[in-house]
Amino acid sequence: MGENIDFDAPVTAQDSPNYEPLPRGEYRFAVMLKPIIPVRSNGAKVKGAWMADMMFAIFALDDVECEHQIGVGFDHLIRHSTTEWKVMQFFKSIGEREHDEVITPKWDEVPGAQGRAIFYPDTYNGKTSMKVEKYLPPAETSEKPDFG
Repeated sequence: MGENIDFDAPVTAQDSPNYEPLPRGEYRFAVMLKPIIPVRSNGAKVKGAWMADMMFAIFALDDVECEHQIGVGFDHLIRHSTTEWKVMQFFKSIGEREHDEVITPKWDEVPGAQGRAIFYPDTYNGKTSMKVEKYLPPAETSEKPDFG
C-alpha cells in the first residue's frame, strides 16, 4: 500500500525504465493508471478548451494480454469542435462507443482501458516521445457466438 516518506529523506526508489522510441506503427495500448484530470488547453487554436492529458503503456500488437510493455506514449484529448473526432476515435478504440453513437465520456473509467492505435516518434526540443497518430477500432473477432 505504500507509506509516507519524510520530505528530507534520501530518494531511494529506482528510476522508471527508459524506453527507446519505437518505429511508427500499430501497437496495443493500456491507459496508465493515473487520474484523468481535465485541464485547460493553452494551444492557440483551442485555447481554453478542456483537455485530458493521456499517458499510455505501449505493447506489441501480438501481446494480446498486454503483459510486456515496450514503450510509453502520450496524447492530448481536447474537447473542441475541431478535435472531437479524436475523442470519438479514442472511446471507440477502447470499446466504449459504437459508430455514430452519442456518449457522455466516463473519464473515471478510462485508466486501465485497452485499445489499439498508430503511434509515431515525435521530437520536440531535442526529446523524442511516442505520440498517437490515430486510434483504431477494436479488432474484429473471427469467433462466432454460441447461441446454444
